[in-house]
Amino acid sequence: MRIRICLFLILGVLLFAFSKAEASITWTGDNFFYSAKDSGGFYFPGMLPISSSQTQSTAGGGSENSSAATATDSYTGLSMASGAWGNASQNSATDSGGATVYAYAGNTVALDNQVGVLGAGQNVSSYIDRSFTVSATGQYTLSASAIEPMYSNITSGAGYVSSPQLTGEVQVFQTDPSTGTTTLLNATTYSLASLVSSPQTLSVKLVSGDYYQLVVALSGMTAQGGQNNPPGIVTSYTNYGASGFYGNLDGSFGLGTSSNPVTLTASLSPAPIPGSVLLLLSGLGSMVILKRKRA
Repeated sequence: MRIRICLFLILGVLLFAFSKAEASITWTGDNFFYSAKDSGGFYFPGMLPISSSQTQSTAGGGSENSSAATATDSYTGLSMASGAWGNASQNSATDSGGATVYAYAGNTVALDNQVGVLGAGQNVSSYIDRSFTVSATGQYTLSASAIEPMYSNITSGAGYVSSPQLTGEVQVFQTDPSTGTTTLLNATTYSLASLVSSPQTLSVKLVSGDYYQLVVALSGMTAQGGQNNPPGIVTSYTNYGASGFYGNLDGSFGLGTSSNPVTLTASLSPAPIPGSVLLLLSGLGSMVILKRKRA
């Protein structure tokens, strides 16, 4: 009985030591950028230019619960609406955190009786990069997922509606504050197409004392994230060209809505120590068996 009590005390102490030694993540700042704008073109009759846009960027933790950017146009027979927003969050109970970006682009057209557009559509971008450090060198788990609600309800038309395009990625960068340079850390970046198919996880090694950034972007990627080239969501349609009016174009199409947007999310957390507790329990069990045999 005395042996069992001692073993349970040892087990408790060791489990406490393991829990205290677990690595943690400290989020040090957020940068959020979004852009929602019409891609341009002209509305007929009258050769009216289609142009409306809104952009916003934040820094120093201002990305949490950011409001949507919106770009809308409404002419007779033409309505477009798009939006982008994002947030960053941290679960202090587990020292893990993540970031999510949202966007949508919707187009409603009723282009009849010689009313047309040339090269109309939208470009929408939304991305966050979160800077962070880790308390211990080791393996960390990056998890990511996405949803891509696409719809098309074109009821009639002789015009042309292209399939909406969508780009986005999740990446981890190592940064050097003294030089302002960044290095892509995860050799395999999460593409949005793969994340829509199924959530994915990746193990990355991080070093205590170094600086990192988690980038979640519905947009084209540069060395440090989005920057709109190409935009994350692109929609386009036309029923007017060099040869004149193509014909009626009616209905709606797009990617996501304000209530059900395109969503890309990622989180980062310390990887568990594989088998450590099991090995500990196995070792203590062997000690109990050994003691019983000696008795």
